[in-house]
Amino acid sequence: MITNRVLSYNRIKHCGRLLPLLSRKCSQIAAAFDIPNQSLITNDPVANFIRLTHTQSAFVDAAETACMTMLSLVSKLNTHVGMYKVLKQVLDDSAIVNTMNEDTKIVAKLLLNDFERNGVHLDEGNREQKVKLDMEIISLCDRFIQQCQASTLVSMDQCPKRLVGSFRGISNYIEVGYAYHDSPQEDLREFAYRAYYSFSNRQEETLTTLLTARQNMAQLSGFQSFAHQSLLDTMVETPESALHFLKMTAGAIKDRVEKELEEMLRLKQTENALATSIKPWDLNYFTLMPSKNRFDVDINMVSEYFSVGTCIEGLSKLFQKIYNVSLVPMSCGRNELWADKIIKLGVMDGDGNIIGLLYCDLYARYKKLSTSDSHHTISGGKLLDDGTYQARNKNTSERFKTKLAELCGTRCAIDFAEVPSILMERFANDHRVLKMIGRHYKTGLPLSDDIIEEYIAKHKSFAALDLQHHLNIALIDLTLHCHSSLDGQNTREIVNKILAEYSAIPYLKESASHLRIGHLGHYGAKYYSYIWSRAIASLIWTECFKQDPFSRISGENYYRKVLAHGGGKNPRLMIEDVLEREISTDTLVQALTSDIGS
Repeated sequence: MITNRVLSYNRIKHCGRLLPLLSRKCSQIAAAFDIPNQSLITNDPVANFIRLTHTQSAFVDAAETACMTMLSLVSKLNTHVGMYKVLKQVLDDSAIVNTMNEDTKIVAKLLLNDFERNGVHLDEGNREQKVKLDMEIISLCDRFIQQCQASTLVSMDQCPKRLVGSFRGISNYIEVGYAYHDSPQEDLREFAYRAYYSFSNRQEETLTTLLTARQNMAQLSGFQSFAHQSLLDTMVETPESALHFLKMTAGAIKDRVEKELEEMLRLKQTENALATSIKPWDLNYFTLMPSKNRFDVDINMVSEYFSVGTCIEGLSKLFQKIYNVSLVPMSCGRNELWADKIIKLGVMDGDGNIIGLLYCDLYARYKKLSTSDSHHTISGGKLLDDGTYQARNKNTSERFKTKLAELCGTRCAIDFAEVPSILMERFANDHRVLKMIGRHYKTGLPLSDDIIEEYIAKHKSFAALDLQHHLNIALIDLTLHCHSSLDGQNTREIVNKILAEYSAIPYLKESASHLRIGHLGHYGAKYYSYIWSRAIASLIWTECFKQDPFSRISGENYYRKVLAHGGGKNPRLMIEDVLEREISTDTLVQALTSDIGS
């Protein structure tokens, strides 16, 4: 059905019919463009959601077909010359621009940037080449991500006999499916790490082909690099600014990283008195070491106080306090759900009105592709023709209601989109919030203060090392996507230079862990945004909620000045409005260093 919905609506012809409308209603041009946008924004998340979660292969196959069809349509829309010319003509006329409201100006400028970023100014032959490159890049991304998750086969005679039994045997090979970072056996961790992250010619070829295709596409559209193209409408604006931010942060946390390495080495020496350094295969193990060996609290015991029902009830109490909305369980209609154990919640405002729906698909199941945390906005908060807003199926902390689909929900600058969710993580690591939420699933008793403190300490341990790990990934990601060409180098050589300068943990020159960084696929040149967003979230937490995480005044202020706008306002202006001061790179770096030191 979804495939038919996509194929039956020819948006290219529809856009042609829009041209007279656009010419007549120049001051409302963004609203006119929003007609095809709304159809895409409605269908694409549904198709992707079905592709990742449905249990029946026929639905998954149809959804994949729909996704590829829409990607092709979007690529063609982004190079539609007629629409571009009308839009540019309107924006070049200051008299018309002055009659536009702020939402219309923002969307019109975003759309113009989209057109130019996608090479609409090119001749027909080059536009067709751009569309082909788009589709090739999507295919390469999927292939790279698939291979990131693939097991490594190692000949049995290359594996120490004492370790062979730790792996699944396939003929004369053993299968190494992950790095065994949770094993207390150091020789097993080392062997698995070296095998799992060994250099793969096949994956290297996929990555270099992907990087080359992205670079060709960017240069075809008139950009210096894919990174410059990708960061055009972001808060950071340029890859040079992003790299400056990352390198400043790396320098600022260097001393803290060294102290944590010393602490981790002492921890390792409790297991191996002769140990003299931390190796790459040690980092995750000692960071995630069972808490009973490092703390007085058993994390498994703590989880008994945070069942799914308890967490939903607790979040509802929190949202009610700060946003005046709550989560209420709702019954489901026949054939409404796609699998068992789906939880349907209504988002209810202070007047008892249901303002949105939230479907929680929390449990693993056979053939469920989406194994990591993710969200899918099935219906946005766009203003409809009758003056009402669409119901939302998304995180209730993001009550965005916008006039245009283009500004809906997380359709905003990529380095701002993660801020609300990262801010919620700060609530989830606050003693007062955990005290309110945590209740034992059998007895209903709350967690003791001592256990909460130990639990928080566990989550904050080795925070600088963890941040350095993410900084390294971001530096690798941006550097690879800033290169005009690899100049005969393989990606491992570039990565090794970065790690030699910025990683405190000795790296293996012969390994290639970057070939398993899935974010280099569909999130290319954007990994920095997690760290940037974390810094902004830290500033908001400190200024607005640290003193009182249940403050209605702070919650309403944050909602009114930030969340309510969706993508309808410059994110830097929103942040500075809620903080009541300007932000700079220095401010963000200081926020991160304070964050890991608190």
